[in-house]
Amino acid sequence: MVPTLVLVTMVTAMVSSLGAPLVPQIAEDRGVSIGTAQLSLTAALVVGAIASPLLGRWGADRRRRSVLLAGLALVCTGCLVAALPLGFGPLLAGRSLQGIGLALNPLAFSAVRALVSEDRAPRVIAGLAAVTVAGGGMGYLLTGLVGRFGGLSACFYVGLALALVTAILVAVVLPRDHRGAGMAHADHELVDWWGAFVLAVGTALVLLALSMGSSWGWGSWTTCCCASVGAIALTLWVRRSFRVPNPLVDLRLARSEGPLGAHLSAFTVGTGMYVLVTTMMIVVQAPTDTEYGLGASVAVAGAMFTSYAMASILGSQLVLWLAERMPPDGVLAVGCVMLVAGAVSIGAFHDRVWQVAISMAIVGLGGGCTFSAMPGIIVRAVPQEETSSSIAFNLVLRYLGFATGSALATAILETVSSAGTITSVGVRAAFGAAASIWVGAALITLVLVRRAAGNKASRPAVVGEGQAGQNLGL
Repeated sequence: MVPTLVLVTMVTAMVSSLGAPLVPQIAEDRGVSIGTAQLSLTAALVVGAIASPLLGRWGADRRRRSVLLAGLALVCTGCLVAALPLGFGPLLAGRSLQGIGLALNPLAFSAVRALVSEDRAPRVIAGLAAVTVAGGGMGYLLTGLVGRFGGLSACFYVGLALALVTAILVAVVLPRDHRGAGMAHADHELVDWWGAFVLAVGTALVLLALSMGSSWGWGSWTTCCCASVGAIALTLWVRRSFRVPNPLVDLRLARSEGPLGAHLSAFTVGTGMYVLVTTMMIVVQAPTDTEYGLGASVAVAGAMFTSYAMASILGSQLVLWLAERMPPDGVLAVGCVMLVAGAVSIGAFHDRVWQVAISMAIVGLGGGCTFSAMPGIIVRAVPQEETSSSIAFNLVLRYLGFATGSALATAILETVSSAGTITSVGVRAAFGAAASIWVGAALITLVLVRRAAGNKASRPAVVGEGQAGQNLGL
């Protein structure tokens, strides 16, 4: 069961990340501009953010296996549609379906808490959290290699094969759903459909504005309209969530100090991550005649994530070692310090490919540590039936952070430039911004998570045994 759940998180993260290094190739093969091709990335992110809380609530406990299989079937369909030479519209639709894979990860965490033995749960949850990070990095590597030698369609066919194998294993390994009479009606009542619609509209418009603002223009009517309407919709959703008996995400739990620290950390760490990653991809692939470019190929740019992905898995194991020696806020803070060290390293030394690879390994170690610790902090404060929806909300904030970071990197590089040309000063400013954001994330964890841990020090852990399980909130 555990390898199957690991494969779910790994494959869905890999498939959802297909496309970032392929944007120029998508533009060429489908006959669209680079800005339009960028929508293939935005679409997967938007759908993942929208579907995460909905599937997290709908797939809790009784329908977990069914929702996982249905989601993987949609991911397979999306890979097939994107692989066929049908034009940009179908490719965009396929990428949107692939984004549903991002929404399946909270169900894997929920399955661990419900089905895995207590003594194994802390290590498995930490591993799953790291795999969600490492899977994206491996997806970049896979895209770079397959895209270079097999072309655009080959990338999506490989994604189809991986998702299909994962679906077969889920069908064979996971226990069947146990549903009694009247449960369909009960499940329907558990979902706040109107709240889901409002959240979907708000999240989609805000992510669209953040992702496409550089192409549309930050002061354009389209960007401002999307951002304003999206912010209003999200405000209405927050108000509704405090008033309805069965909200899509229980914000009363989310605003308590422990989960609030984890949620704010998810947003800030995600923001800094994409500021750094976006800038790094530009530096590695920029021509050597610029004052900062390395002139590497798409495959080499994707390979930069190999060290990142491997180090993030090591970071998940580091979490367990640290949890025996310090409280949750300390674990998160250590991860943020590693992220700051990676950003400072790549900002100071990015003249060679190997220097960038080492810096990305440091970032991966910090990312694996922080993202692996967050689910444990959330689990500590929420009842079992709220696990998937609470972790889904954490992922939504992470995706919002990713989109914000990508937009912020572009804004910094464009602002600190000379006659519209990116300069080395702008590159260092972007890396410095990532380091500053991660310093803020460390302060958030030290204030909110430590206060929550102190308030709950006398309470028993929810599940798990031993000091490591208690410190991870398990």
